[in-house]
Amino acid sequence: MFSAGSDAASIKTKAELSADGKHYVLNGSKIWISNGGIADIFTVFAQTKVVDDKTGQTQDKMTAFIVERKFGGLTHGPPEKKMGIKASNTTEVYFEDCKVPVENVLGGVGNGFKVENRNCRRRNSRFCLLLGGNEYFE
Repeated sequence: MFSAGSDAASIKTKAELSADGKHYVLNGSKIWISNGGIADIFTVFAQTKVVDDKTGQTQDKMTAFIVERKFGGLTHGPPEKKMGIKASNTTEVYFEDCKVPVENVLGGVGNGFKVENRNCRRRNSRFCLLLGGNEYFE
């Protein structure tokens, strides 16, 4: 679910902690999302600000979230016109001030790469995210 292709560190979608600390606000987009036009629940990776315990510096780190369409602020574009795999509803997904409860962070803030690697021992992240996400619910 990366808009960054094979360079996951270049993810542009951002998540900022709200002033009351109860939710993250996501802004950005993801491209080529399988079932993006019909899914109600998404695993989303976004950049979050994290303070390094050793240096005290703030860094952008990838964090994984469970995002539900019903949270609001999540829309999608039209289905892509593809040469193959036409049965899959593939769209761009947009996040505009999408409020995600802090309880929906997977694996801890700033641990998105660990979450991906834990779920996906293979190198094809897009395929593994579709198949591996259920580990968190079992």
